[in-house]
Amino acid sequence: MGLFQGIIARLLLVIGLLLGATLWLAIDTTRDYLQHQLRAYSQDGANALALALQPYIAEGDLLTADTMMTALVQDGNYSAVVLRDTGGDPMLQHRLGEIQARVPALFTEMLPLQPPEASAFIHNGWDRVASVSVSAHPALAYQQLWRLTLGFIGLGLAVSALAVALAWRWAKQKQQLLAAEFESLHSEIDTQRQQAQLDEQTGFGNLHALNRRLQSLLHTAGEQPAAAATDQYHLLLIHLSSLGDATRTLGRWAADDYVEAAAMALRRHFGEHLLELESAGSATEPGDCYPFHTYTDELALLGMFGGEEAVCEIAQQLSDAFNTQTAELHRHGFATIGIVPVDPARTLQEIIDDGDFALRRAESNGVNQWCYFADRSPNPRAVTALETSE
Repeated sequence: MGLFQGIIARLLLVIGLLLGATLWLAIDTTRDYLQHQLRAYSQDGANALALALQPYIAEGDLLTADTMMTALVQDGNYSAVVLRDTGGDPMLQHRLGEIQARVPALFTEMLPLQPPEASAFIHNGWDRVASVSVSAHPALAYQQLWRLTLGFIGLGLAVSALAVALAWRWAKQKQQLLAAEFESLHSEIDTQRQQAQLDEQTGFGNLHALNRRLQSLLHTAGEQPAAAATDQYHLLLIHLSSLGDATRTLGRWAADDYVEAAAMALRRHFGEHLLELESAGSATEPGDCYPFHTYTDELALLGMFGGEEAVCEIAQQLSDAFNTQTAELHRHGFATIGIVPVDPARTLQEIIDDGDFALRRAESNGVNQWCYFADRSPNPRAVTALETSE
């Protein structure tokens, strides 16, 4: 989920930036508005107080004026009320201490409101006898700003939670869709890989599949202790002796029938021991083998046939089966067999060359013959059908 977590993180960052910018704009605009309202409120209070105090100031009744000013301040809406004479000297003044506005101190420090001071003159007839100054208290304004901030924070959290929930749901759906597409693509790749290693005519593996299987087998065997003779793998190359002549004289259809007859003969002989190419693992039971159609006129078997005596016996059985193929198009014999052990000490090319040598040796002995070629020493040892029959 790394990709989707990154998307969700970026989404939250964008939402946070947008909400932060919106909150700051709303608070700044509201603060300016409240500052203006405080100024207007102070001016209204000053004008009203001046009218209320005018008759008492004209009569010199400062006691009543002081009572009225005290009542106004104690209401809590004004932080200071000052009565001054014509020279500007305070005659009476009342100031309100700090009011607990239930707003964090840090908030008020970040968004300071300057309490405006408004003044109004008191007249006695046409004469100016005094003036009154009034300052509105900012506590209520701070409370409104704080409620606005909390509302935006709550809205932001709700929007963020909703966005995360929707994004997470989308991510899960997208992940499931991608997983399904990946699984489908993986399955398609496996299918194409298998098809690329299969011969369409016989259903056997092709030359590429044989090379891959041999390379894997040599690599695995080279990392393990030496296997017993009965556990050794062998490669059987089967050359369809008369296929070229049948193709030239009877056409492609005859060649196809020839190859299919050879494939059928192998299936009949090995039965369930003839493994499918896509089967997992390797041959584990004596007689298990993988079939291949490597060239137009060549088939191959790679399997665990047992020791030299056992694999020669299998070759002889196949040779006997091939001898029963007496159709006219098999005038040069049905097939010859070359056998070579899969030695981890040898390279892939050396094993293939040994198999070709065994085929040529078998063909030199006659039709439907076989040859077991064990090594390429200065005095190579080869076992043929003629030698075993003797």
